[in-house]
Order: sequence, then structure tokens, then C-alpha cells
Amino acid sequence: MRLYDVPWIAHEGGNIFSLDIHPNGSKLATAGQDGGGAGLLIVWDLDFLNASIDETTEVMPAYNNHPMARIPHSSSINCVRWTRDPSSKRLVCGGDDPVLCIYECTGVFTSMGSIDQPSSSTTLPSEQQEILRKVENYRCTHKLFGHTLDVLHLDWSPDGKFLASCSLDNSIIIWNARKLPEKLTTLKQSGGGHSRGVKGLAWDPVGRFLATQAEDNALKIWQTDSWTCVHTFSEPFAESAISTLFCRMDWSPDGCFLVAPCAMNNGGPTAKIFMRKDWSYSRDLVGFRKAVCAVVC
Repeated sequence: MRLYDVPWIAHEGGNIFSLDIHPNGSKLATAGQDGGGAGLLIVWDLDFLNASIDETTEVMPAYNNHPMARIPHSSSINCVRWTRDPSSKRLVCGGDDPVLCIYECTGVFTSMGSIDQPSSSTTLPSEQQEILRKVENYRCTHKLFGHTLDVLHLDWSPDGKFLASCSLDNSIIIWNARKLPEKLTTLKQSGGGHSRGVKGLAWDPVGRFLATQAEDNALKIWQTDSWTCVHTFSEPFAESAISTLFCRMDWSPDGCFLVAPCAMNNGGPTAKIFMRKDWSYSRDLVGFRKAVCAVVC
């Protein structure tokens, strides 16, 4: 494993609250705020980053501050996710305004746009021609209305049928990803849902379950064929602080276990491991000084 510092991946001094790598590994989407506190979504070229950190290749300085796309928002963006297919051209984001926005890549710019050069790329140095080739255009194809407070997490189901989003309004909304903006159901407290703001969700890779976690110190497992809550776990989170902004859990790639953040064990913060076969949770990931707020498997 190699770790690299890529300081040019930044939001102009603002916070980054979410990131997601494109399914084919070619792009990185980051979401959060700009330096003034407004929302900002940026798409970065990972092919270039991979080349720039190769030991035999020098970083091209002219590219460092030229992301593939820069999409401003009026309010902070809390989460961004690409669709799951390797040829994906769409991503979804949600944030402090309770509207989900679906963006689709419509291709590359045919003019220099913000790059202050003549319109004909053939007159440019080869380095800047590469910059032009990598600048993409995105348009908002759908706006999904349904939540009444901040959206903290969202994700597409592995089979591409559903989009789930959760909010501080205590609800989880299941959208028909193939017929947007159609809403399939809303998982509320009255139907066995959470009593406080929902801060994280994760789709089972097998497609049978959706896990959600909220500031009511509970983790819930929903069955996707009926959208009923089949398990609720509170004991591992009974002593957890609710001050963390996110509770983003994740399943193992084979779906055999779920790792949930914001847990406590013997007075210390942990990430709790839930075994799918019997939903036991005797194991923890330990060694943290502060509350765990996100997990990626």
C-alpha cells in the first residue's frame, strides 16, 4: 500500500465533507464548501493523479488547480455518490438545503472556458491541450424534493434500482432510481424508523438489506423487499455522543459483516462489527481517541 499527499485536492479553504471515487477509478468527486461557506462539488481526474505520483513522472504544475468540473451550490453539500456502473456519467449530491441534485456529464467543453487562452486548442502548448481535453460539463437533470431538513447521507443500491437518502428530519427516503423523481417509500418512526436525525446508511452488497444509523443511538436493518425494519441495535451505541455530524457505516465487499461507527466499548470510541449470519456484535475496531464517524470497507 502507498500513501500520497495530494495538496491540490482542496476546496479553496473550505471544508470537504464527502468524497467518492468513480466505479472505474478514473475520477474523484469531492463535496463540501468553498472558502466562503457556500456549497461546492468538484470532480478531479484520477488518471492524472496516478500519473503525477509515479516515481518516474513529474507533476504538471499547470494542471494542479484545474479540476475536471467545478459545480457551485448555494448551501453546503454533505454527501456525493456516483452511480455504481463502471461507465457512470451520473452522480447525486445532497446537503443543507433538503434537495437532492442529480448531475450528468454531457461531455467536454469545446471552448477554453475559464482558461484564458485563444479558442483554438491547436495553438496551445501540449500541456494546456491536455487540460482542455479533461474539462467536463455537467448539467442538473433532476431535483428530488421530499426531505424537510439537512440531507446527511445518500447512496445508490448495488443493482442500480434504488437511491436512498437520509436526513435530520428523522426519515429515510427510497427513490426509484430508474424513474426519477419517483419516490417509492419513506421510512419513518411510525413505521419502526428512527426517532431522531438519521446520519448514515449503507446498502447490503447482496441487495437484501439497508442499514441506517441515527442520533437516537440506534442502528436499524431494513429488509429491501418489504421496507420493514427487521433488527434494531441500541446497546453498542448507548453511551455514544450524538455530536458527530455523520455516522457513515459500510458493509464488507462480500456482505458478511457490517462495520458501524459511533460505538463505545469500555468507555472508549470504537467501530462495531456486526456479523450478518447471526447479527452478533462481539468484535470492535479499537484504538481511536475520538468518536469514529465514517467507515469504508
